[in-house]
Amino acid sequence: MGLASFAPALRPLFLLQNNTPDVELELTAAPGEASIQPGAPTRVWEFMGRVLRGPATTLETIPGSYLGSVIRLRKGQRVRIRFHNHLPEPSIVHWHGLDVPDVADGHPRLTVEGGRDYVYDFEVINRAGTYW
Repeated sequence: MGLASFAPALRPLFLLQNNTPDVELELTAAPGEASIQPGAPTRVWEFMGRVLRGPATTLETIPGSYLGSVIRLRKGQRVRIRFHNHLPEPSIVHWHGLDVPDVADGHPRLTVEGGRDYVYDFEVINRAGTYW
């Protein structure tokens, strides 16, 4: 049994001491369809985001894209992201380049099964930049 099996029980231990984030997002990964080339739609796995707390401008949807929204954060913000995996296999989200705690980094050992959730909690300490 891997660490991911125990992650739901461990997650509350890693939440920020200040339980009220400046920004709280819901990020869902799910199967979908996109018009990539002329003809029949292409089956894709897509991200859908929603702002639960904080400025509405935190998420910028890219029209016509299945890749998901641009997430705009500021240094010093406390962030909570509720990731819902609705894909037919294990998944997790990695924040390329952000300096976050190990349990918020989206390492493959923390993948969650389809139908399960993962909660990221961290403070943005990076300077402005593009982080993929």
